[in-house]
Amino acid sequence: MSEKVKVDKKGVYYVLLIVLLGLIITAIFLYRYQEKNKELEVHKRVLMTRLSDALAEYDSLKTENDSLSTLIEADQNQILSLMDSVEYVTVRDKEKLVNFEATFERLRKELVGLRFKVDSLTLVNDSLISENMAMTEKASQLESNNKELEGAIARNAGLKVNAFRVDAINERRGEEKITSSDMWTDYFKVCFTVTENTLAEKGERPVYIRVINPNRTVMTSGQKDEFIELENLRIFYTIKETINYQGALLNECYKIVRDDFEEGNYLIEIYLDGKKQASTQLILD
Repeated sequence: MSEKVKVDKKGVYYVLLIVLLGLIITAIFLYRYQEKNKELEVHKRVLMTRLSDALAEYDSLKTENDSLSTLIEADQNQILSLMDSVEYVTVRDKEKLVNFEATFERLRKELVGLRFKVDSLTLVNDSLISENMAMTEKASQLESNNKELEGAIARNAGLKVNAFRVDAINERRGEEKITSSDMWTDYFKVCFTVTENTLAEKGERPVYIRVINPNRTVMTSGQKDEFIELENLRIFYTIKETINYQGALLNECYKIVRDDFEEGNYLIEIYLDGKKQASTQLILD
């Protein structure tokens, strides 16, 4: 009886020993698993940090080049996909991290190349912008110089006369009639237009009208001082009038009243601002 009890006790000891060994082995396995899991989590955090930093660097690449923008966007999408994949890696498939790191290193190299290209394009664009600004400034300066030159030319060019017209007039009871007969001519009516020039000096200007008769003689009133000097020449005139020029278009008409009109060809000239502005002929028969 006592021997049987001893045998049973030994059996219990063996069972307890086996259970204890099992617990020890399980504890060791769990410890090693936890350590591996800790290493894995550290590895994942490091890789996630690197991926996040790379994504931020990609975000900092700004370019208006469509091709580069497409490449940058594609790489950003790959990084986001890698971040999602890394998040779900477990101890069982930790070997995948090696492939993810290889993909990341490839993207890092592409990032360096893309940054170089973007920086190069930025330098080129900055250079072009600077050149464009310089050209715009130069064009603006040229335009300003041209306007000043045009103003100076306009001021120096003085006034201009057009629409110069002379008619022989027969006047009866205040009514004017154009005639070609020397016998019916009471006066020559001289009309002209001074063109607009807002840059010209404003104020009163003398106008000289010169009539040369068929005998090639200037028709004057007989005064010795009825002349102007142009290019060292004395130019005798028939009448002198004054216009009040204010920069706008100006229409003027004057009468040359004489009692010595005769048959033949007359030459009529007008002088303004120191030069002959226009001339015309009138025939009386």
